[in-house]
Amino acid sequence: MIAVILLIILIFIIVVYYQSYWAKIERHYECINYENYSLIKESPFSKECSTYEILQKENEIWFKRDGYSLFYIHLTSKDSRNVELIGLDGYGIRNMEFKKYVCKLVQKIKIKHNNS
Repeated sequence: MIAVILLIILIFIIVVYYQSYWAKIERHYECINYENYSLIKESPFSKECSTYEILQKENEIWFKRDGYSLFYIHLTSKDSRNVELIGLDGYGIRNMEFKKYVCKLVQKIKIKHNNS
């Protein structure tokens, strides 16, 4: 009987953990959008706030470190305002890390805009 109760508690803990984990992941996916793409591209504070070197091309923003391209944000079409993050390091394994970085960069830029 105690084993069944412990099993139910364990399952409950696992379910709650994964729900919070997926909620965090969703937040990072929401950060990759047209508004944030435009903010990074047009803000004079982007390069100052970034720990990566930022290179801007026509429909892309590239992020480099030590001369290596790690990832870029690509505007797939201006009409539909679709934006996607393309990771070039580790076959996409680090994409979540890059998405977190973009979210933090956007926050830093917004704080800089509010303070100036």
